[in-house]
Amino acid sequence: MSFVSITEHQNSSLKYCENGVVFRFYLVQPLSFLLCGCSSIKNDCVLLSDPPISNSNSDSYWTTISVDSTPLSKKALIEHIELCKKTGADSQLVLYKDKIVSEWHSENYKEPVGAMSSTKVVASLLIGSLVDSGKISYQTKVADIIPEWNGGYRDEVRLKDLLTHTAGFNRRFNKNDSVGFANNKTDFVLNISPDYQPGTVFEYSNEGVQLLEPIISLISGKPTEVYAQETLFNQLGMNNTRLYNYGGSPWLYAEMQTTTRDLARLGLLMKHNGQWGDHQIVSKEYVSQATTSIPQYKEMGFLWWILDDKKTVKGFYASGYLNTDIYVFSDYDVVIVRTQAPNNGYTGKAESGNYFTKAMPLFRKIVKE
Repeated sequence: MSFVSITEHQNSSLKYCENGVVFRFYLVQPLSFLLCGCSSIKNDCVLLSDPPISNSNSDSYWTTISVDSTPLSKKALIEHIELCKKTGADSQLVLYKDKIVSEWHSENYKEPVGAMSSTKVVASLLIGSLVDSGKISYQTKVADIIPEWNGGYRDEVRLKDLLTHTAGFNRRFNKNDSVGFANNKTDFVLNISPDYQPGTVFEYSNEGVQLLEPIISLISGKPTEVYAQETLFNQLGMNNTRLYNYGGSPWLYAEMQTTTRDLARLGLLMKHNGQWGDHQIVSKEYVSQATTSIPQYKEMGFLWWILDDKKTVKGFYASGYLNTDIYVFSDYDVVIVRTQAPNNGYTGKAESGNYFTKAMPLFRKIVKE
């Protein structure tokens, strides 16, 4: 019998894997140790839970790696699982050098997972691929692609403005004036106009991102769902992912149907500068521009959010409601995914229990402790 000292947590249940065998451990206070029902605990134990779906590794991409063979902090990784539990998450996944070092799912985890606004980075990637093809540029104006969408401020909106929440749309919450309440999302955005000078001010806009949907379809010559599937999801092995379509148009600003592992593949693509295996899905130039802060708001790139090393570890992330997020820390070869469905787990006033604020210092501990 052997013991591993862990003093910070109690009444928790975690799974560990040793040589392919899964053991369950219970953290008990006041005893400051982890009791294992096996003859010994080697340094190749890794934080794991059973994969939630049988075909989540149908392409044999995913492998696990021992946390003890990495520079990552086991203590901080366990703290992250505990934070996810306390804040109502349904899952979390931590990758090091493209391998799973920590994977956890709550009893509330269900698939497909709604990606919330993390879907927006798919819009960014698809536009990036079309720019790479030479068919458009980030400076191309919407009115040049959709001639009927013209007049007033419409004439000045560029693709770059839509990619950076600077197209001039006020934040819309009113039931009669928000794409969120519209039945056909694309029809709605084709019938609204910017409220002020495009390219001047950052203001988060679901409408601006949804306007990229007809643009992608027109430029690619394919329905946006088909283009996304062929260009991105199929190439990355995201076999359990599709854009949500309700009311006659695909949603590009939210609610992509996916899984935790599939979301992680988007983060890995970006970490590898747009390359997946032998294929360059998007260019290095796209990744560089997409993850560089815009002048109007230092925390925004091309629908990817930017993290500097003052708040946490330098990196970038996709952000969705209730912190359904993808975090990419390229300098440390780390990708972290967290998901949470509405009405699961945490029901307090603060969104997902202030996960984001509490995770920032924890990310630093994971890679640097």
